[in-house]
Amino acid sequence: MLKAHALRKGAHDIAALIGPIETSLDETLALQASLLARVPAVRTEAGLPRAAAHDAILRLVASINAVTQAQTEFLAAHKEFASVGDDLRIKEMGFGSLPGCPESATLRVVETQAA
Repeated sequence: MLKAHALRKGAHDIAALIGPIETSLDETLALQASLLARVPAVRTEAGLPRAAAHDAILRLVASINAVTQAQTEFLAAHKEFASVGDDLRIKEMGFGSLPGCPESATLRVVETQAA
């Protein structure tokens, strides 16, 4: 037997967690980007050789890529929760209706060119 009250409460609880997780992923990417920008600047200001902290920069870039992939997967999960909400006729719980909720998300390589 379907327990409508428990379903609605559970859906509300799940929906309330989605937005903060998406926000934290965005904040993490922003902080990582700030760190990535700051490391070469500090290196230059301190007169360090270009190779200093290069391995750390490579690891940071890999970390940024991993967080971006995690964000891609979480956005896909958000879309799946929206689909479940539709199937259960509880769309008003917020699945898929939050500001900035994407229709889909894909990760792609962006080519860079030297100046």
